[in-house]
Amino acid sequence: MGRPFLDYLDDSGEIYECRRCSACLTSIKLLVSKAFRGATGTAYLFKHVINVYLDKPDVRDMTTGRHMVRDVYCTNCNEKVGWFYDMAYKKDQEYKEGNYILEKALIKERKSFSDGAALRLSSSSSSSMDNDKDDITV
Repeated sequence: MGRPFLDYLDDSGEIYECRRCSACLTSIKLLVSKAFRGATGTAYLFKHVINVYLDKPDVRDMTTGRHMVRDVYCTNCNEKVGWFYDMAYKKDQEYKEGNYILEKALIKERKSFSDGAALRLSSSSSSSMDNDKDDITV
């Protein structure tokens, strides 16, 4: 098995990463709600995440009723970071279907690359590269 191919978000806001390996997972622009609870405490509902894979479907009785969900794992380090809602059995819970829960304790938030972090990382990590901003692609 080789090194996983990771996607990155081109976003000017905050992004959320895997706490264990810092793989990019999603953007604050895709956040639906911060009013969720997971096994580790506070959890966030997102419309879309990247660099994850889903486990097999499982029917679980949760606080808000019965749902068919799949555990969500980071593609880079295989750490469980949350779950995906396949189906809600209650009509008033159907808004969760097709969305992802990421547990706050398993992710971290940081400013995106658009704020200059990539530029600073690129110029400081390579001694052969000159510091001319025109030579750095972000």
